[in-house]
Amino acid sequence: MRTYLLIFFLYFNSTVHAYSDSNEYCLETLNFFKKLIQINNENSGYIKWNKDIKVYFHDLARSDRMANNTVYETEYNELKNELGIIISQLNDWIEPIKIMAVDQSESANFEVFIGSVSECNLLDPTIRFTMAKNWGIYHNQLSDDGNQIIKSSVFIDLYRTPNLRVKKKLLYKKIAQALGFFHENDDIKESVFYSGFSEHTHYTNTDKELIQLLYNSTIFEREQIKKEQITVPLNEISAKLNLFTNNVTLSVSQNLVGRNVIFYNMQGQQINQINLEATETIINISDFQSGVYFLRIDNLPAVKIIKQ
Repeated sequence: MRTYLLIFFLYFNSTVHAYSDSNEYCLETLNFFKKLIQINNENSGYIKWNKDIKVYFHDLARSDRMANNTVYETEYNELKNELGIIISQLNDWIEPIKIMAVDQSESANFEVFIGSVSECNLLDPTIRFTMAKNWGIYHNQLSDDGNQIIKSSVFIDLYRTPNLRVKKKLLYKKIAQALGFFHENDDIKESVFYSGFSEHTHYTNTDKELIQLLYNSTIFEREQIKKEQITVPLNEISAKLNLFTNNVTLSVSQNLVGRNVIFYNMQGQQINQINLEATETIINISDFQSGVYFLRIDNLPAVKIIKQ
């Protein structure tokens, strides 16, 4: 069962943000990001490319279908041009690695094939069944330690996919997934990661933020919110959410250090008590059952936590 932590601050700020060196991300984007990159479980990290990506776009196989219908060749050329647009956009958002097109498949670590299942020899034959059931798929090869992507393949079925807009949408989606976004989601219909039918043929601002989060920031290798971004006035308490763990970090003003924070359940029963030994204290709530809890110091306004 997936676990989400929603933090509400009573009498003070009700929005949680995380900061990179140059960007601010809202809690909604961070939670969406987490859903897309989760590998095996709630506390897993993320996997991405750590070296330059060299893309080879395979030539279209001239089958009998091409002689009878030039629409397919026109759409193939449209998709090839669209790939150039995608590469240009990603290079504007991703650093320090670069994405470049190459002329030889032997020098590529990222291959794109648009055609039919029978003509595609990119992927292992065991994946043919998956290819036959889908209009588009991606496949990543990981390093021996499983910590980074070292090779990717993207396949889009030119003939079975209903129209050019859907083909373009799949191209955007599968390339983004091959960058390390392993899942789909039904939260944002306009996003390329939307799991349902869609003809949105571009990356949204949210998609851009997600890609930047994965490649341009070490935000998930540090605390989720920089200490310098938090100001806690006298006699007040703030909280922040760690994205990959069931931890809540309480930040309090200096005058509250040494006091006890008491946990109450929805019925008002005290279930835990922790002494605040510093202005920031990490509290593990992984053993808490789903429900509503309150954190309170003396008679100060409480912090409400919903775990579900």
